[in-house]
Amino acid sequence: MPGISAAQQLETAVIKASLAHAAAGTVRPERIVSEGNILESVDIGGDSIFAKQAELVRTAKKEVIIQTFAWDPGSPGAKMILDALLDALHSSQQQASSSNASHERLRVRLLINEGTGFAQKFMRLTSANKNRSGPGRWPSHPEALVGNFKKSSEHKYAPLTRDLDFQVRVHQHSSSNSIHAKSVIVDGARAAVTGANVQSRNHGENPAYDFGITVSGPSALGMRDNFTAAWNGAVNPDQETTPLPEELDFTPETAASSSTKGLRMAVLTRRPDWNLLNTNNENPQNSAFLAAVSTAQHTIQIMTPNFNSPALVQALANAANRGVRVEVLLSKGFNDERVKNTIAGGTNKSAASRLSRSVKKKEFLDVRYFKNPMMPDNPVPNGNSAGNGASHAKFMAVDGALVIVGSSNMDKTSWHFSGEMNLGFFDAGATRQIKGSVFDPAWAHSEAV
Repeated sequence: MPGISAAQQLETAVIKASLAHAAAGTVRPERIVSEGNILESVDIGGDSIFAKQAELVRTAKKEVIIQTFAWDPGSPGAKMILDALLDALHSSQQQASSSNASHERLRVRLLINEGTGFAQKFMRLTSANKNRSGPGRWPSHPEALVGNFKKSSEHKYAPLTRDLDFQVRVHQHSSSNSIHAKSVIVDGARAAVTGANVQSRNHGENPAYDFGITVSGPSALGMRDNFTAAWNGAVNPDQETTPLPEELDFTPETAASSSTKGLRMAVLTRRPDWNLLNTNNENPQNSAFLAAVSTAQHTIQIMTPNFNSPALVQALANAANRGVRVEVLLSKGFNDERVKNTIAGGTNKSAASRLSRSVKKKEFLDVRYFKNPMMPDNPVPNGNSAGNGASHAKFMAVDGALVIVGSSNMDKTSWHFSGEMNLGFFDAGATRQIKGSVFDPAWAHSEAV
């Protein structure tokens, strides 16, 4: 397009594609794209990810909403968040005691995924970890989610379920239509987004390689739309809960005080779909990914634990064949038992082979297996067992001008079955910061497939 820069063309294509299919996502069209946002941090590793989430939670005055695919109340990450909720509760109580004004309890909503029936059996049978047993369902009353299974009034976290407006819901699914998004949103103004689950495997001597980002600004309201849609479609057999209103009953502080243009961002989502034959890409997430790859002129970098989306494999091949340098960083053997079937789409190795066969200009394609830069002397992690240091990071950068990060893997499950949420940053500085923190160190240490 004459007079329009390559970066502007890329931004226009991605935004147009995502808005065209807004109805298949979870965010209202007017909240998908926003300006005035700030990238506060890029946090590498579970300790840093959940410490930053805890820092956000401590600032809460009105509302904390948390969603995750997996929540282990005994994990270091969960304890960081729960300790932060205690601090927020104490701050709220102190403020109430020093004021004559009426006081509302801090609203806390925790949404977790729960596979049932076939979905539960399949996940356990194909787990990379040796302990595949478990109850029919874990209790989902609030006390259980803070680790107070006996509902003791003396438990450290008993004040959270007693003195906060603390509700839990679970997204129950018997097919592959899970909720896979992970986020913490505070007061509709600040948010932390990650691919990491709240699990012990993200901590310790050899944790999974993952990252989170923290932002503030109006994009938090788009992310809240995503949470609200999931919450209002979820249930809890163990607690009476209430729907979450789409509109806040208070004004987010950053929305009232922001005076700078800040970053333009997009909240890119897709709704969960139970249909195991679904191949539709007409949703904000998939269409944004495909528009970005199709519009790329110079470089594409992708980092994903799972890779087999047919549409993406073909789009990357087309990009390489038109002279775009394509760099793909995969986790070796990740979830092979779970994905080596037609419905799930096949292993990373098989997808990499399909991609290579489709590329005629081989000099423009480089596919590598992840080697953990935090433990450079260790071999390439193979598989997805806890404690092997494999990468669980999800990342795409295009032309140094756009970066998309969040919960979505580049596989059939994330593209066609599960509910996902990602953030797109239309900014060279943000792209450089995230890419330099997440992708570049891992790429430099990794090995050719």
